[in-house]
Amino acid sequence: MLLFNGPVEVGIRTVILLNAVFPQSLDLNRITILDHWTLHSGMFSDLPSVHPDRTNSLGELGLKRGTIEQGLQLMRSAGMVSFIASAEGISYRATEEAAGFLGLMEAPLVAALGTRAEWAANHFAELTDTQAHQWMLAPLHNAEDPGNGNVWPPHA
Repeated sequence: MLLFNGPVEVGIRTVILLNAVFPQSLDLNRITILDHWTLHSGMFSDLPSVHPDRTNSLGELGLKRGTIEQGLQLMRSAGMVSFIASAEGISYRATEEAAGFLGLMEAPLVAALGTRAEWAANHFAELTDTQAHQWMLAPLHNAEDPGNGNVWPPHA
């Protein structure tokens, strides 16, 4: 049984993310990227990360996608997430019950994730896929040129 990054924890994180962009819906790819930015906010801003930062943390993306799908299905069965099928594909949206559900959680981690999810949504949810790709690579560029900290890429 996975205690960390298992379907329950990841499912709650997806509810937090989807609640941060409510009533907007997000596809699985964007949820995966926003989850990464939420957990590793310190690599992209002055907001401390929830998980340890490593320049090779991009490798997590492929592994976490399946767990995010499991978490979304779990939260869908609990009535916290709905899915929307359209010509563009499948996307997910927090239900109106999600905010109340999250409000019942008193763990400091939930509050920290909420703050970071709102930050990620405000800064990155509207990026094109190309812009999102640039931002995902930003920590690698910063590792090569650590003098500029969190200013690359310049447009977001």
